[in-house]
Amino acid sequence: MPWMLRVLVVVLGVQMVIDAAALAVAPSADGLGWGALGLAVDLVVVGGLVRGREGMRRLVRIAAAFGVAYDALAIARWLGTMPHAEVSAGVLAGALFAGSLFVYWALGHRDVQAWMFERWLART
Repeated sequence: MPWMLRVLVVVLGVQMVIDAAALAVAPSADGLGWGALGLAVDLVVVGGLVRGREGMRRLVRIAAAFGVAYDALAIARWLGTMPHAEVSAGVLAGALFAGSLFVYWALGHRDVQAWMFERWLART
């Protein structure tokens, strides 16, 4: 497994721990439902990436592209309100932008594509 895919799986593992912690302290049934949905999505994504599913790689890469665009708009919105803006909002927008950009780059890298293709060939 390429290193950038390993990093991505570790980051998603951290996200699953955060989702599990959110489930433990969910204030309502609605919060519990959303937390469980988030955990389930993370499990499916990690499972698909680890098994070398090309469809999952494409789906997550498309989601990351939307994330890059949305987070870029959030940064622009934050910069537009700069004199009165909260610093934490800008830091969060920047971190989300960087994360989405890494996911998009990592899943588009030739090493990851080649590894996914080799996994597909091994299954056929």
